[in-house]
Amino acid sequence: MRPSAPSRATRRVAPAGRASDFVWTFADFLPTAAAIAFGVQQGFLAADEVLRDLAQMLGETVDEFGTPDDFIGHRGGDDFVVITSGEQGPGIRDRIVARFNSSVGTHYNFIDRDKQYITVDGKQYPLMSLS
Repeated sequence: MRPSAPSRATRRVAPAGRASDFVWTFADFLPTAAAIAFGVQQGFLAADEVLRDLAQMLGETVDEFGTPDDFIGHRGGDDFVVITSGEQGPGIRDRIVARFNSSVGTHYNFIDRDKQYITVDGKQYPLMSLS
């Protein structure tokens, strides 16, 4: 069974006193079945390392492709927000998704990477991904 995608809401906001549009994106990462299964199998510390890597990717990607006015926030737990210009938003989002999906396998052992799934309590779960 394929888990649902991470919940993500995107909307345009106009900061007070600014004419340009910004894109606000919220990603609630961990409540996917694949991520929960990873935490059960690998433990809290391994799941926390995935979040640290994602946070680092957010920062590096916004530094590289964003503007000085961009904002990255971490509400806590698995909740992240990126506020960027409307023009930069899709490129930043696509780059973060691509980077995460290409590197998430490093958090799994080579057998699970090769199979492309893990087994927890007799059920198969795909490797984590962003979409």
